[in-house]
Amino acid sequence: MDDPPNDDAPTGTASAGGQWHDATAHGATGDGTTDDSAAIQAAVDTAADDGGTVSLPPGTYRVASPVTLRSGVRVRGDGPGATTLLADGDDYAALEGFGTADDPLTDLSVEELAVDCSALGDGETYSTGEKCIYLQHVERCRILGVYAYGAPATGIGTDFMVDSLVHGCVAERNGRLWSPGDIGANGIGIGAGRSTAETVVVSDCHAADNGNNGVMFEAQGPDDENVLAGFMAAVGCTARGNRIGFRDSADRAVKFVCCSATGNDEHGFVVSDKADTSPAATEHRIGDCHAVDNGGHGIAAFDGATPVLDVADCHCSGNEGCGVFVAASAGAVSIADSTVFENGRSGVRFENGGDHLRVTGCSVFRNGADGDAAGIRLAAGEGPYRYATLANNDCYDDRASPSQRVGIDVEGDHDGTSVVGNAFAGHPEAALRYGTRPSLVRDNVGYPTENGGRATLAHGEAVRHGLAEPPTSVLLQTESEHRAFPEAVDAETVTVAVVDVDGDPVDAPEAVHWEARAR
Repeated sequence: MDDPPNDDAPTGTASAGGQWHDATAHGATGDGTTDDSAAIQAAVDTAADDGGTVSLPPGTYRVASPVTLRSGVRVRGDGPGATTLLADGDDYAALEGFGTADDPLTDLSVEELAVDCSALGDGETYSTGEKCIYLQHVERCRILGVYAYGAPATGIGTDFMVDSLVHGCVAERNGRLWSPGDIGANGIGIGAGRSTAETVVVSDCHAADNGNNGVMFEAQGPDDENVLAGFMAAVGCTARGNRIGFRDSADRAVKFVCCSATGNDEHGFVVSDKADTSPAATEHRIGDCHAVDNGGHGIAAFDGATPVLDVADCHCSGNEGCGVFVAASAGAVSIADSTVFENGRSGVRFENGGDHLRVTGCSVFRNGADGDAAGIRLAAGEGPYRYATLANNDCYDDRASPSQRVGIDVEGDHDGTSVVGNAFAGHPEAALRYGTRPSLVRDNVGYPTENGGRATLAHGEAVRHGLAEPPTSVLLQTESEHRAFPEAVDAETVTVAVVDVDGDPVDAPEAVHWEARAR
């Protein structure tokens, strides 16, 4: 049994992590009317002396000023359905804590409570500091089982976190005073940019109906301070009804894994750079994710970002834009083993060139509700495509009135492009369309580039080669001493010349073996 309170710890009992400090013993009422901020702050300050826990028993604790967290303190409620912090004031965050780069806050946690900021703010003026939880420069921080809702700005907003975890939280209806062009106003927003490894995991969290992004990682700039921070991850999270579901701006090595974005006003997932930071977002992975029924693209990379981007094993469908959209890529972008279907525009679309782009092993079908879409499109833009690989994809539209008009569309300038091993069906305009022929086109089902057989022909007769484009080479051989060679080649047939040893035409039909290839 826990020891009773004593003179050295007048408000607490012993626990494995230090003393247990009941906020009601410091004067907090939890009646939803009394201002409990000073009492809770007293409990936090006392707990900071022994690395203890501040307990908030069931109740609604009105805080008219911020509760400032300190190193080593654990603030714990009795669950979001039982314990609520109710912020009622202006220009502060309900729970806040600010370390510095040289002296970060360490080993603190907020657990198992609701933070209601629906009465916070003046109702008119947007302030980025009006959050449910606002932390900066922290190490070994945990935010667990928190329901953060109604904030004028971001629900859970932290900057410069190391070795920290946000887990099992729900961020809902935050950013209620946000307007386009402002920063912040996310469900969960993690700022970075003071050390190269800001290792944060957001796991099993849900972001719904927030004004800006559901879950966001973001370089904080400005140029003279920002470093290319990285190694953040969102795992097993959902985002619905936000402006954008998941986003990273100008960080490095960020992962979105096993996340679902659905019903967001614009895009499901976004990777981008940021105007006031010098590095661009790079080395990202989006894997095993769903991007479904969003108002823009399912997955989008914008604004000079993604010199390295890996999208794998994702499901993108029902989005009003493209399933996957990549603009202004420097290169090394891979879209692999994903299912992309019934999006409003092209299934996978690249713009403005890039080096070593890959789309492999994807199923891309029934895209283009606007009636002018490709399964996969390398769109003409500002730069060329170099060494793009489009291989082993299944591109089709099996409806009576198909809208995916082209299987693969290669536009603009390109060099070293290969289109190999794809399967095409049901495209009313073309299986493969290009301005300049790709460097390698072969082994595609539904777009044959080689064919052959045996036919009985006389001099001047033709055989249908069955290729998707005129052959560049034709080999002919008879079963006799006669010679055969192509006399004319067009989009559909090869006209065969058959001559005897003296070079005279042979009018009697005979067996001719033929092979035709387009390279």
